[in-house]
Amino acid sequence: MAWSFSKLNLKWYEFLWAELPLGLTVIGGAIGALFGAIGVLFGAISALVGGIASYFNIRLMRSDRGAVGKYGLTGLISLASVGLFIAAAKLFIVTIGAGSIVTVQVEQVEKNSPVFAAIQKADPATYRKIHDVLIAAVRQKDTPAQINLAILPYIATITKRSLPAASDTAVLDFARVLTLEIDQVGAKSADACVEFLFPRPGVAAVIVSDFVTPEVLRSDVAATTEVISSGFESRRPVPTLAEISASRLQVSRQLVAQYGIGDVQTLGSKPSALSHATICAMDSQIFKNILSLPKADAAAYLRFVFAQVKAS
Repeated sequence: MAWSFSKLNLKWYEFLWAELPLGLTVIGGAIGALFGAIGVLFGAISALVGGIASYFNIRLMRSDRGAVGKYGLTGLISLASVGLFIAAAKLFIVTIGAGSIVTVQVEQVEKNSPVFAAIQKADPATYRKIHDVLIAAVRQKDTPAQINLAILPYIATITKRSLPAASDTAVLDFARVLTLEIDQVGAKSADACVEFLFPRPGVAAVIVSDFVTPEVLRSDVAATTEVISSGFESRRPVPTLAEISASRLQVSRQLVAQYGIGDVQTLGSKPSALSHATICAMDSQIFKNILSLPKADAAAYLRFVFAQVKAS
């Protein structure tokens, strides 16, 4: 392809000198193409700076100014465009770098968390949602409590789905930790205990870490991880009502002996008539009674109970 400069009335080297800023368009476009939407914006800015500088350089080179004036002014314009390009590049690098730092921070947290590893393996779609929520939360500089509230519904959903199919050991450990949490939350706030046991739509979930000891919290993480992992790896059948009827009768009889037939019937028919402290204590005792059964019977009963919760 042959260039003609007759219309511009410029020598080839004058044209080349004037068009030096257009090199920014090529460089900016090449860099921007590697970084998605924000990269496209950077490329567009580079093209705009280079195009404007080249336009004014061409006009100056075609003017009646002397050679010193032409080359001096166009040189200054080219240098100014390079300065603007460098400033934009620095801003772009800082922006990309900040995003990378956030991503690295979140990925490091996920890497060190066995729960996230279990979720990633069992339910990649849910894991990606949690990952996106964590990225947004860190960028917004949310507090740990806010981050917990944001990801809790995802973890609760996959845990509830995994419990009926989890291993006997996982189900039993989860119930033991849940009992400890009920007792420790209830000891500090009966109202929070009831909200913890029966979360309501539109009401902020209870952050268990605000109420329980670090040891119980660590046990919660371990139990939840095992529930998700074992529930994904080996799907176990949910026992029928007939299969757990004997265990259910024994647990009910124990509860009646401990609280009386009146409170037990009220708990099943109209729990709002009981105090929050009583509801909390009775629910804790139910799990303790179940856990006092032989291991296989306790696991079967718990799997049945958790399946009803999942279906509700």
